[in-house]
Amino acid sequence: MKRMNPVHIPGYSQGGTVVGGIAYFTANSYQERLSPDGKLDHVCKREDYPYVAAIDVETMELIATYPFADTYDSSPLVIRNRDGRWLVLAHEYAHARTVAMRQEDAAIEWISEANQPGGMFFGYAYYRKENGDTTVLASVKNGLHAMSLETGRDEWFFPLAGGVTPCVDQKGGTVYFQTKGMLLKIRAETGEIMKSVSVSQPSGCVCWNTVWADDAYGCHVVTYWYSPEPFGSAIRVFDEELNLVWESKRLPMSKKATLAYHGGLIYAGCGDHWQKEPYLQLQDGRWKTIRAYRIQDGRIEWELDLRGYGFSCIPNIIYCNGRIIAESQTNLSHLGHHLFTADAGTGSLLSHEYKETPANSCGVPLLTAGKLFSGDLVSDSVLITEIDTGHCTDWIGAFGNAQTNDMCAPDGALLALR
Repeated sequence: MKRMNPVHIPGYSQGGTVVGGIAYFTANSYQERLSPDGKLDHVCKREDYPYVAAIDVETMELIATYPFADTYDSSPLVIRNRDGRWLVLAHEYAHARTVAMRQEDAAIEWISEANQPGGMFFGYAYYRKENGDTTVLASVKNGLHAMSLETGRDEWFFPLAGGVTPCVDQKGGTVYFQTKGMLLKIRAETGEIMKSVSVSQPSGCVCWNTVWADDAYGCHVVTYWYSPEPFGSAIRVFDEELNLVWESKRLPMSKKATLAYHGGLIYAGCGDHWQKEPYLQLQDGRWKTIRAYRIQDGRIEWELDLRGYGFSCIPNIIYCNGRIIAESQTNLSHLGHHLFTADAGTGSLLSHEYKETPANSCGVPLLTAGKLFSGDLVSDSVLITEIDTGHCTDWIGAFGNAQTNDMCAPDGALLALR
């Protein structure tokens, strides 16, 4: 077992995005510290702390900060407006709003209405309108907000009791929005509900990615649904008209699990950081697997058995250049975590490393320039682990592409394994 000690960028341990060789990460409102009696203490940040930072992915230096208020578990979005100006967007959950700052000097471009309550959980999506403007989509506690990138004002709003980050079919002009017990197809230009379908148990939505897939294998909407019961979650795949293609139930998956998709295969992790006892008490560890499902029929293409390793869950998987990168989490702060790299087509384990520090952030990790960026609440930092060589490629939004949400890095992000 190879042990790795990643580089730490202190102060920013949540989600991120990469544009033009610069990674933008959000901060957590507190640091977890282990007290002498073995309990976790929360040390809160000062009130004026700048909650977004810019990091050079080559030098790994902190080059700028942005004075957003508390962003909770979310990721920022860096996007260019109609005039060509780059804006940094982040959700200030305590103020129930989105704020847009100019990338070059952190000047405020606009502030949305205070109508976006709750922790946003992860990220934004966007749609390029026919007139060249951009609509930014934010799924928050009271529903789905479609904001103008130019002004921050709502263009349309669909009220529902929360949901997850929607996916966008840019070519078809549609948004697919997953909320508790329901999946909707929405016309992106107007907010018109084109179709909706009810979903039976398990039907919970917490904070993850709805995936849009449009390739040689057809058009599909890939969804994940959570249940707090052990082995209670599900993956469901629909066609573009919201007809159910297949489903797989009784899955041991996390409250904040994300799905990856590439080339006809859906990749899913295991375990639940928030249900440590039910899973850790199963001594045979039969839940410790990574699976690849065929998108067209749900058949399991391969299964990677990880029963020999100690962890609480694998909530996130990234695809890049024929490989998948999976990072474990543990709810025991004194333990580290595992980094697995496997062949994406066969599931064969190519490498395994162990990091001395835990990676227990809710924010989703990202991959660029051969490096994995992931958050750690205990050290209150971004952990940067060099997997191998690679080019500086963009990672847009929380899930790699702020329209498809497929958790895929461009092939050039990871060129070869040692």
